[in-house]
Amino acid sequence: MDTRIGRYPRVLVLTRYPFNQLDGGGIQLINYFSRWPQDHLAQLYFWQAVAPRDESVCRRFYVLGPREIRRHWLHGLYDQYRWVRHNAIVLGNRMAQAGRGAAQTANRCGFTRWMNKSLERLGLSYAAKGTLSRELEEFIDAFAPDVLFTTLGDIANVRLSRAITDRFSIPIAVHLNDDWMADQYSVGPYSLIMRRRLDEELKALLERAAQRWTVSDMMSEAMGTRYGVPFETLPASVNCAQWRCARQEPIDKRVLTVVYAGTIFEFAQKSSLQDVSDAVAQLNDQGLAAQLRIYAPAAHMADYPSYFKAASTRVVPYRSRDELLRLINGADLLVIPVNFDSESRRFIGYSMPGKVSAYMATGIPILVYGPPDVPPVHEAVSYQYACVVQERDPDALRSALLTMLTDRELRSRFSSVALGRAADFYDESIVCENFRQALARICRPASCV
Repeated sequence: MDTRIGRYPRVLVLTRYPFNQLDGGGIQLINYFSRWPQDHLAQLYFWQAVAPRDESVCRRFYVLGPREIRRHWLHGLYDQYRWVRHNAIVLGNRMAQAGRGAAQTANRCGFTRWMNKSLERLGLSYAAKGTLSRELEEFIDAFAPDVLFTTLGDIANVRLSRAITDRFSIPIAVHLNDDWMADQYSVGPYSLIMRRRLDEELKALLERAAQRWTVSDMMSEAMGTRYGVPFETLPASVNCAQWRCARQEPIDKRVLTVVYAGTIFEFAQKSSLQDVSDAVAQLNDQGLAAQLRIYAPAAHMADYPSYFKAASTRVVPYRSRDELLRLINGADLLVIPVNFDSESRRFIGYSMPGKVSAYMATGIPILVYGPPDVPPVHEAVSYQYACVVQERDPDALRSALLTMLTDRELRSRFSSVALGRAADFYDESIVCENFRQALARICRPASCV
């Protein structure tokens, strides 16, 4: 890579998750920084992250443990114990890879679940202390960053971000992927205190940020109103050439395949995806051979198969983005389900799943099923790149699935609009260059390549 073309600041990335190829946040980090010089990237991420990190883009990491991210009282001591156990397992697995032992996993025990529930009842379920340890300070000092890029995620990361920018006198760029702050500290005797502290400290950090982004125009407007500072939109980018599938039309005389790809959350898409599963089963009863394939990250899918009873639904794990691309290439229709209940809508907030842009870039027709006041549905209606069912109506859903699987003219029209929208707004050549320019603009002139 010729880094003389353009300016690439040295970016310190602070997130709860590592660069990875399994969840939306990790994939998006890879996309944003795919053209960055590797020696100009370093990442700090939480030690309890589930997805295994990917080192194709960034190779300098610091895993944040209880020295930097801590919970309250005895729970902090328990985290210290789990941190020691975690490091022992990591060391054991390295030895296993070298042929000197058996691999282990750090499964959550019943006591851990009880501890987390007790914190939730108290209103203290999120890490609250984010501090610079001596080891972390040495790591950052050796890297010498020009800018801090963070997605935050809790008050501990708000405080750690402030500590880093104060100590190293660097600007901060904040990217809000979802409305995580609206979902935190909603119950428990300490929730009002922690809620007030979160609101005050987050607002102060956003006011001092040199760059503020969200993932959608709808969210940028809402966050600007809430915090009194302007936000720009940094959407989930996608490599359109990589995701483009060779076929957009169904093959005659075979089982038609409806696909959902990604994680499944109780308060995000579970119930609506179950509706899709039931509707596909009903299509089979009516004589149309169809199946629903759910492609889920292997690290997340332990309970997923039990969610679906229909014989026409199958849950399949994937372990890398390349594997997911191969699986999606066999789809006749992609679905984006969003739950309709009020609690799910509050949980989802203003988040825009990264799969939306990836789906559009495939050229495979899309069906969106969800309430009108969430970003994925709002965008699909606004730009007409997908068939949309905005009410929880089983008959309407079944009818829309049938139409989208059999109406070639409609499929072609939606496919064409989606491909154009992906190329014009989400393609990484556009998004990543805007991202690079914004980070370069807020850095010292001498700091960039």
